[in-house]
Amino acid sequence: MWLKRLTYLACWLIAILGWLVVAILMRTTALSVGVAVGVNHWVLGLIDKSTIVLAVLGWLLLAMVIESYYRNGVDRGELISRAARMTAVQLGIIALLAMATFICQQSG
Repeated sequence: MWLKRLTYLACWLIAILGWLVVAILMRTTALSVGVAVGVNHWVLGLIDKSTIVLAVLGWLLLAMVIESYYRNGVDRGELISRAARMTAVQLGIIALLAMATFICQQSG
């Protein structure tokens, strides 16, 4: 039983850290888009602050959703497959954000 709990905790921590990386990349991408479009420094400040607030709120919401999703996965014996699915989604989003940031930095 303790192994299931430890696995659950490890999967949850990895997912939370993964979404934190996504939130940081979202902010970077939003700022890169703002610079590429050529907005002034006041708008860049607004983009910076608003993405931080939205990222933190989204991250907290996702922490609660992931906890429930993984807890139900433990009960059904699907924890590893659910964690793999979550990691695949995170990696896909990270790849898209990194590509968008790269494109914006090359055009600017």
